[in-house]
Amino acid sequence: MEQIKIHVLRTGEVRVSPYLPFGGDNCNLLKASGITTPRKKWLWLPVYSYLIEHPKGLVLFDTGWHPEMSPQGVFDKKAQIRSLGSWFLYQVNQGRIAAGERGARVIEIEAQCYATGFYKKTGFEECSREFMLDGIPHVRMKLEL
Repeated sequence: MEQIKIHVLRTGEVRVSPYLPFGGDNCNLLKASGITTPRKKWLWLPVYSYLIEHPKGLVLFDTGWHPEMSPQGVFDKKAQIRSLGSWFLYQVNQGRIAAGERGARVIEIEAQCYATGFYKKTGFEECSREFMLDGIPHVRMKLEL
């Protein structure tokens, strides 16, 4: 049987009201929107994309933000309002993309240790010691462009 491998790629972060992911039964639309929650209580959560190695080819499942949300790789309120099209949508959808997404000179990733051989074949080099992320051994890797 041929193997299918999944590579998890962290592509940015999204800022949300704590009631949105963790509200449970106590959450309603107003709480989930975060309009009544002070910004200092909001959370930055990671956004991931997934590269699937399938015997018939590669599939990229992208759950990330468009680069217009964070053109300089930092939190940019004006760019996000422009990208989302309204101030209200900005109030409930805020994100940032890692610096260097546009015109990058270096790509840095957090790779699962079992997948480092795959990344090394494409030119990535390890640049950290092994660490645990969500209970899975990882290393940081980088590719100079």
